[in-house]
Amino acid sequence: MKPLRLVIQEAVTEALADISTANGYEHDLVATSIFRGRTKFGVDDPLPAVTMFEPPVNDDIPVTEQRGSTGGTRRMTNYTLIVQGFVKDGNPHPTDPAYTLSADVVKALAKARSRKSADGRNYDPFGLGNYLREVTILPVIVRPSDDISATAYFWMSVVFKIIEDTANPMM
Repeated sequence: MKPLRLVIQEAVTEALADISTANGYEHDLVATSIFRGRTKFGVDDPLPAVTMFEPPVNDDIPVTEQRGSTGGTRRMTNYTLIVQGFVKDGNPHPTDPAYTLSADVVKALAKARSRKSADGRNYDPFGLGNYLREVTILPVIVRPSDDISATAYFWMSVVFKIIEDTANPMM
């Protein structure tokens, strides 16, 4: 059993692992270039690379709370992840590869968001069943190299509306 928020990050990792030219994307991501909880990269790290982490400020204010049968509280709340990608600079336009990688990431996340249940009748975003109500993919921001990165990069927020049980936070 794992905490719901970790399970969500694993599901996002799985969705991003689908990014390959063989699957109709512009980039090839491999398992060794997708990270969770990593914010610092060096010159020896593989590019392209994508990472995800929680923002430093907790804006996950509960939307609704209800007393559960186990004595805990079931709450519907927002869980925000920042998804950030790094690429080799394009020539002569350094940010062009960041735009194409960000489009690949949005496409992979949208595909996972629109996933159907096994019977095909209901939406089952990221295969998380009743734990996940909706997923909002916010607009991408692309930047050239700067103090944050020696190469072009992008970031975006993805907001998951989740159902948590405080008496049993594992799933």
